[in-house]
Amino acid sequence: LPLGSIPVGLDPASVRFRNASEAWVANTISDSVSVVSVTSRCVTASFTLPDAPADVAFADPDPDTGAWRRAFVSCSGANLIQV
Repeated sequence: LPLGSIPVGLDPASVRFRNASEAWVANTISDSVSVVSVTSRCVTASFTLPDAPADVAFADPDPDTGAWRRAFVSCSGANLIQV
């Protein structure tokens, strides 16, 4: 059973967890990425990107916390990767 829903941008294409309490959602039509707090079930930040963000990948873990420090967002409509 679902625990709830969290409104994000238009046409969410993918969701990736940055850590146990934060997920990033690529919103293709609204050309944005929504940062979601899993614990509070709300959007905590939003980034506007070039045309049609499709997916997110994380790299460069912080040696102290283990949290990913860099996000790579593929923008299929613009044919580029944003860091």
